[in-house]
Amino acid sequence: MTREEKRSLWKERIKCYRDSGLTAAEWCKENDVNIHTFNYR
Repeated sequence: MTREEKRSLWKERIKCYRDSGLTAAEWCKENDVNIHTFNYR
């Protein structure tokens, strides 16, 4: 995966998280994303 592909993936993930109304921890659990990786982004 290229750097731009990763950037696009994370932009989409963050948009989905913000639209969800969930806490970061809840969203990460539901979407199988490590909370530490999510907070780094």
